[in-house]
Amino acid sequence: MRRHLILLALLASLTGAPARSESVYFPGVHNWAKGAFRDVMAWHTGWVTQFSDAGMAPNIQTYNDICGEGFTIIQRLDYGGDETVPENPADYTLFAAQCGNFANDIKDYCHIYTIGNEVDLGPVTPAQYAACFIMVRDAIKAVQPEALVLIGHWCSIGHVRDVMALLGPGGYDGLSAHFNGVPYDMMEALDDYGAPPHCGVYTTEWGWKRDSNQNAQADMTYFFNLVAGWNSTHSRQLFGKTWFVYSVEEWESFSLQIAQIDNPAFEYAITHTLPYNHYVLNQIQISDVHVHVNSQSQVTVTWQTDMPSTTQVWYAGEGALFGNSTSLDPTPRTQHTAVLGGLSGYQRYQAVLRSTGIGVGDAAEGPIDFVSGMSTAIVPYRIADGWNMVSVPLEAVDPEASAVFADQVAAGNGITGALHRYEPGAGYETYPYAFADMEIGKGYWLYLDNAVDNTTYGVRLWDPVTIPLAHGWNLVGHPSTDSVNWFGAVQVTDGGTTLDVEGAHATGWLDKTGYYYEGRYKTLGAQGTADDYKLRQWRAYWILTYQPGLELIIPTH
Repeated sequence: MRRHLILLALLASLTGAPARSESVYFPGVHNWAKGAFRDVMAWHTGWVTQFSDAGMAPNIQTYNDICGEGFTIIQRLDYGGDETVPENPADYTLFAAQCGNFANDIKDYCHIYTIGNEVDLGPVTPAQYAACFIMVRDAIKAVQPEALVLIGHWCSIGHVRDVMALLGPGGYDGLSAHFNGVPYDMMEALDDYGAPPHCGVYTTEWGWKRDSNQNAQADMTYFFNLVAGWNSTHSRQLFGKTWFVYSVEEWESFSLQIAQIDNPAFEYAITHTLPYNHYVLNQIQISDVHVHVNSQSQVTVTWQTDMPSTTQVWYAGEGALFGNSTSLDPTPRTQHTAVLGGLSGYQRYQAVLRSTGIGVGDAAEGPIDFVSGMSTAIVPYRIADGWNMVSVPLEAVDPEASAVFADQVAAGNGITGALHRYEPGAGYETYPYAFADMEIGKGYWLYLDNAVDNTTYGVRLWDPVTIPLAHGWNLVGHPSTDSVNWFGAVQVTDGGTTLDVEGAHATGWLDKTGYYYEGRYKTLGAQGTADDYKLRQWRAYWILTYQPGLELIIPTH
């Protein structure tokens, strides 16, 4: 069987019915750049505010990568130039069409839109904004009916109230705010004007100039706790608290990406608080995760969800800041499959699974560790005719002996009664009467009538292999396709003390000379004094110990 990893997500089944799938956490960043998820979010999902001129074509790969990193997108749409919304009512129709086209392009990745920003810094009045907003909202919902369209940020709460009154209770899906804590006046305004229950406040900007606050860690922790406290005790929620800004492309003096104080403070605040919103009460559950190694450059990940949801995986080399994301599959399903390609063979990777759905909190599972690479061409090893001491140097796809030695069988060699293993205290045991599968770390005697090259398919091991040693003679196998120095690399332990082979010999644990068979017995020992000084693939070795309770630790690369 192919090596696979199984992980069960133990998530509570809770109740609730929020309006749209979103991250169950509220922190995030404004102005995303690749790596934001690993840099400051501490493996959490989160939020990101992206801003664009509505007349510009979106870069779909960017949106795919943002979702792959686990961010729920708040898309700010501006008219362009110095006009966050058109100043001339004659341009409303054009702006609305641009917004509708933009939403149609990114609707698989985004469902939340905020229209304009700091509107009252320009000449646009609440009445003009409301008229423009209605046209934009209708254009977006025409192509994406489930979209949430938010009133853009105004500097004056009075102006916000004027817009809300003009639009009516069902004319918008929430408010945008620039505020460090909880914007209580906006929460009050939503209640005063009878906004539907799903309407909340989305903090699209908060923070301070980079590294200007020596108390950043304490202040961020305070603000996260403040918002979490509000969300846990009120039905009217604050969603998305995105720090201005993350990337260094613009407003470098505010960039969290290069901040020396604020960057670690942000991650500390996430990991030392419970920054939830009410989507945690109704969240997708992921289970039955498998990672299947396909080849040296590709693996397939499968999982299940308890309700129909989307499919996407982020993956990167272990510890890497930057990773890749599979293409988002927006088709709702409960059985998920994603193929991770472009891997380097035989390396450690980490993956995070993503699933989103309608009316529920997003799900994320990970980091899940796996090792890429499947050995399909063990340097062709010729097993001689006559007697051979052999082992299997990888975790075989099919460990049954006739499959491992399929090349020998095809060449007319019968292995029934010709393959034996040695069990201390029991003596020799014979295939297929006493065993069927070849095991990593064990040595075997094999008799062949016809010599033939051997190739076996399987997964190369990454971690060191520990082999128990009985008192007396032990027939062990080298568990790797890589050659390993007998002196220096291999270790011996009694469970408390670990020594190299020479140290174990000096302590009286075992004989430092091993023996392998190639037409005759040969010695394994020091370079220049023995026949060979390395453990090599497919070989088995006799090792003599002088006390029980020892283990051999062999690195695999």
